[in-house]
Amino acid sequence: MLLTCAAGLVSIGVAGQPSEPAARRFLITHFRSRDNLPENHVSTIFQSSNGYLWVGTWFGFARFDGLHFTVFDKHSNPEIEDDTIVGFAEDQADHSLWIGTAEGGLYHLRNGRLARYSLQSSFGSTTLQCIGADSEAGVWVGNQTRFGHFQGERLVCTGETDASLLWIRGLANGRLRLATSRGLREFDPQDHCVRDCTPPGGPTSDWTACGEGRQPGEWYVGSEGRVWRFAQDKWGIADRGSGLPGDRVQELYADRAGGIWIGTGARELQRLVHGLESPISLGEPGFVPPRITCLLEDQEGTIWVGSDDGLFRLRRRQLLSYTMRDGLVNNQVWSVCAGPDGVIWAGTTTGVSRFEAGAFSTITPPYRSDHGVVQSQVRAILADRTGDLWVGTKDGPLQWHAGTWTRRTPDRPDCRFEVSCLYQDRSNAIWIATSQGVLCYGRHTTNWFTPAGLPCLSAVCSILQDRAGTLWLGADRGGLIRYQGGTFKLFSPRDGLAGDDAWALYEDADGTLWIGGETGLTRYRAGRFSAFRAEQGLEENTVNCILEDDRGYLWLSGLHGIYRVARSALDAVADGLSRRVNCVAFREADGMESSETNGEDQPAGWKDPAGRLWFPTDKGLVVIDPREIPDQEVPPPVVIEAITANDQVLYSNALPHRAPAGSSRAVFHADLGTPLQLPPEFRHVLKIQFTANSFVDPNHVRLKYRLDGHDTGWQDDDGGRQAVYTNLRPGRYHFQVIAGNHRGDWNLVGAGFDLRLAPYFHETWLFYAVCAAALLLFGGGVQAFRLSLQQKILRLEQRAALERERSRIARDIHDDLGAHLTQIAILSEVARQDAAHSRQLDQQLARVSAAARSAVSNISELVWATNPRNDTLANLLAYLREYIARYFEPTPIRCHLSFPSEVPDWSLTAEFRRNLFLAVKEILHNAVKHSEASQVEVTVSVNAHQLALHLADNGRGFNAATVGPFRAGLSNLRNRIHDLNGLCDLQSRPGSGTQFQITLPLAPANP
Repeated sequence: MLLTCAAGLVSIGVAGQPSEPAARRFLITHFRSRDNLPENHVSTIFQSSNGYLWVGTWFGFARFDGLHFTVFDKHSNPEIEDDTIVGFAEDQADHSLWIGTAEGGLYHLRNGRLARYSLQSSFGSTTLQCIGADSEAGVWVGNQTRFGHFQGERLVCTGETDASLLWIRGLANGRLRLATSRGLREFDPQDHCVRDCTPPGGPTSDWTACGEGRQPGEWYVGSEGRVWRFAQDKWGIADRGSGLPGDRVQELYADRAGGIWIGTGARELQRLVHGLESPISLGEPGFVPPRITCLLEDQEGTIWVGSDDGLFRLRRRQLLSYTMRDGLVNNQVWSVCAGPDGVIWAGTTTGVSRFEAGAFSTITPPYRSDHGVVQSQVRAILADRTGDLWVGTKDGPLQWHAGTWTRRTPDRPDCRFEVSCLYQDRSNAIWIATSQGVLCYGRHTTNWFTPAGLPCLSAVCSILQDRAGTLWLGADRGGLIRYQGGTFKLFSPRDGLAGDDAWALYEDADGTLWIGGETGLTRYRAGRFSAFRAEQGLEENTVNCILEDDRGYLWLSGLHGIYRVARSALDAVADGLSRRVNCVAFREADGMESSETNGEDQPAGWKDPAGRLWFPTDKGLVVIDPREIPDQEVPPPVVIEAITANDQVLYSNALPHRAPAGSSRAVFHADLGTPLQLPPEFRHVLKIQFTANSFVDPNHVRLKYRLDGHDTGWQDDDGGRQAVYTNLRPGRYHFQVIAGNHRGDWNLVGAGFDLRLAPYFHETWLFYAVCAAALLLFGGGVQAFRLSLQQKILRLEQRAALERERSRIARDIHDDLGAHLTQIAILSEVARQDAAHSRQLDQQLARVSAAARSAVSNISELVWATNPRNDTLANLLAYLREYIARYFEPTPIRCHLSFPSEVPDWSLTAEFRRNLFLAVKEILHNAVKHSEASQVEVTVSVNAHQLALHLADNGRGFNAATVGPFRAGLSNLRNRIHDLNGLCDLQSRPGSGTQFQITLPLAPANP
């Protein structure tokens, strides 16, 4: 559990200009053993180049990334014999960490391995007092008066001073700077001589603390209860001779802002700026101050204070919060404004607070009682240019002039004028938005715009007059109203507004109108609306108030914080030049008591004459000085902490490495500067743990990661600070992680490593080549077998086709030509027998001639049937129509033909045409020869799928069940139709004629 407090009480300067003591400017967080520190007595603090904060205690040390402490002690690392830590140093050669202990010697933490080196042989003792990095490689260690340079695994040189060592540090020229209780010393490794380099004229008593300043050649020394400063080749008293509490300066540290942090024997922390001391209380009133043991400023400007009661983090406030403990009448602040004299006015739930001359005072308007309850809530407040104060309550507006309150509502006792907005236009008229409409008090006139006279019935909650004199009214759930030339015009989301609520209105320095509401921010420029929401980079959609600083930033207050966004960035998105804006958020971590601001009633924010921005919240009044907010802050360093595969540790910068159990290969990796190579059995579940070392607002640090070769884009970390990949394919990958701080400043380099995943044998190119060759051989065999089988089938099909053709020809000759030729033979024989009778001979010979002509006709029909040019449905039907008409022409039988006028252009086989023709011919022959019919009807119909022929006569008919002598002919007819996959239906009864229905399918593939 973390204890965070805003230390100190309010001290006030000039009117309306908050001037806070040093304690008020810092947010203090206290870490103790309950927060996972090894122990509460902090002995040393150090920040390494990768951003980690290292905290040494009497019982081990811890590494801190802003969220988690990782502890190193005897229990977690058995290599540590003594865990009383005296100092840290970073090796400049490989950025590894050296740890000095009080009695256990020197430890070296490099690539997750912790090695111990004894100093017994060099110093005659394992005791250490101080430790410092060399400018090139290795580390310097000191023990009372002895010191030495430890490089690699041995002590390469030693020396001794004439006084007790305070600290030790390597210089760029290869020499060693030593601060002792008697001054500065310098050691030259070339001649092993220690020289006194203390400038004359300094303190004569023993030095108790010494620190380097931020200017070249600047030093600060604690002695005789004073702080001495050496600069520009002369000594001086830095504390202006006033002295410090206690008789001993124990710690000195110069921060980048020019302040000197001092820890004294009186258990007090002081900050010295321009010779003036400011006490820093590390807790609330009544807190017992601890003894200060060490001081440090990190890369982000946060001050860290080590003590015998834990670790303190002092972060400079980005803003100030005023609450009831500072004199505010109520923490629920609804509205705020500044008067022309710089006085700040705040409307709260229980009255009005006035901030002037550095103090809060309370103003009590004459509230009315509503059913016994005093309506003291002030939802809107305005100090006009004449110095009058206007207050908006639930019971109507009040004006305070020359110490007298006046109720400013129309004489309507039946109406309750609940005020939601107060505004003064350029003509000094006061506009008041109420539940009963909008009131306007001019110099000589009063206007009242009732809801019925406005283009929407929703309550007006914001008012603005632009430089052109146009009046804008924002309605709650009603849109934006423009009042120009005596007429109203209503704008809604259909016109481009982000939503139908317009809680906040602001005109920027360029004359652009900005509208804020519950559903986003809207820009109005040159008659065009442009909406901004979270999708365009806003931290949230709700906008309670819009202000502008002097550097081109818009400040938006919302339900979850106060946000700064560059106006130029918004313009770029609105003009299509960019997709997102960078929105900087300010919340509790920056000094707000609550990140929820109040709005819907205006003014809900104000820019005072000094350029400070004031915002009402549900826990006090917030003031921000935009000039003290840097445009950009230090992006967080990114570190890869551990890599595991299948729950086996492959890399860790915190734990000693152990080879994975059961592994036959050395997968253990100590340096991510070279590719990490993994055997195939370690790629099923790969976990990569990483962090970003930021201490300002670590909970709002964002991380993104990407595995090139697998991920198509950046993946957002969900807060777990780890990436998990399963069943990766073998190959080469590159992992990279980047981070952005709470301000949106990104470290785009981040951290990364190369990864090579070895394949199983069945995933190698050799295996693929063998499989490909085997597949080719198998495919070749299958293809050869397939071709052989196809050829065999083709030969069988050809043989079968030939047999069918021969059978057809034989059947045709037998059924047609054979019959005619037989008839000719019989007639010829008869002619020989009747030769004596010339008349009979003539008749017989005539019949022979007719039979011969019939044979010739049949041969012609065979030629037509085999000619491929006739293989169409149209030719078939035309031939049938002509043949049927010609067939019945010499007979007394009337023939009625019904053929379709339009026939699809379908192609047919010769077999199809021949069989159908002979079937029709057989039916016609039977009709003429046996039916004794006087009329025959032939009807043909064609659709997309079939051909239908209906042949009917009105002859004598017959019993279809006993066809008698016609059986062979009908059987041949049905066989022909069956060969064409068709149907032949015969209907006949004695005395009722005969009907044939032939239906043949037409295959779709034939068109």
